[in-house]
Amino acid sequence: MSEREKVLMIERSMNESQTGNLDALLEEFVRERRYVPEGARVIERINELPLCLQARAPDADAETRWRAWHDGHRIWFIVAQLDQVPGARAEQIALQMSFYDHDAVLVATGVWLRANTGHWTLHSVLNGEPSAQHLQFATAS
Repeated sequence: MSEREKVLMIERSMNESQTGNLDALLEEFVRERRYVPEGARVIERINELPLCLQARAPDADAETRWRAWHDGHRIWFIVAQLDQVPGARAEQIALQMSFYDHDAVLVATGVWLRANTGHWTLHSVLNGEPSAQHLQFATAS
C-alpha cells in the first residue's frame, strides 16, 4: 500500500467531526496539557500578532492552523497540521505541532497523538523546521 493510500485510509477512519475542527483539537490540547496559564486569552486575528509571528502564521486550510494566546506579557504560538504515524490506531489523531516563542524562534516541533479519550501524548520530536511530510521520526524518550 502506498503512503498516499495509507493517509486516505486513516483520514476515512477518523471521525469527521474530529478532523474537521483542527481549532477545537488545538484548544483541547492546550487545556489537557496545560500549555498556557489559566486566563490566557486567544489571539484570533493575524494582525493582533507581532510582525515576526505573522510571518510564521500559515494561511488557514483544512489541514493546517495556527493558534496563539497571550496573558498581557507573553505570547504562546503554535502551528499545527494533521499528520500520519505509522502504527497508530485508527481512532488516534496525529498532529505535527511547532511551538514558537514571542520572537518567532522555533522552540520545538513534535508529533502528538490524541487518543479517543482526549488524552494527548508526545509521539516523537522532530529536528529542524516543520515539514508538510516528514519521513523520519526521532523517537521521544
